[in-house]
Amino acid sequence: MKILLVEDHPGMAQVSCNILRNVHGHEVEHVMTGQAALAILAKKVPDIILLDLSLPDMHGYRLAEYLRSQREFDRVIIVALTGYGITGDAQRSAAAGIDAHFRKPMDFGLLTEIKRPASGTPIPAPGVAT
Repeated sequence: MKILLVEDHPGMAQVSCNILRNVHGHEVEHVMTGQAALAILAKKVPDIILLDLSLPDMHGYRLAEYLRSQREFDRVIIVALTGYGITGDAQRSAAAGIDAHFRKPMDFGLLTEIKRPASGTPIPAPGVAT
């Protein structure tokens, strides 16, 4: 799969990219900010966006809401990745159009189990933080 990883922590990004590429065989592009993600997404649409919710320039919820308002991202699976496990975060992610919400570190093997239904309604995935 083609994956865009939006993660501002260099160590987490490096480990995640290595696992996604070398263990799971995905094509991965990494950026550290919401603005950098928008620049990449203006040129190409990935299959999956792995989105850190706490970015230095914008909140991941805001980026997800914007992407869901754009027709070309209807079929893209957006997965929230966060170091926080506050009650209600998964519901807030769903309200922003995020398909699954995971606390870091994520088991990237679960990516193949996350599906975006034709209706566009976000669904929970195995291991979703609540």
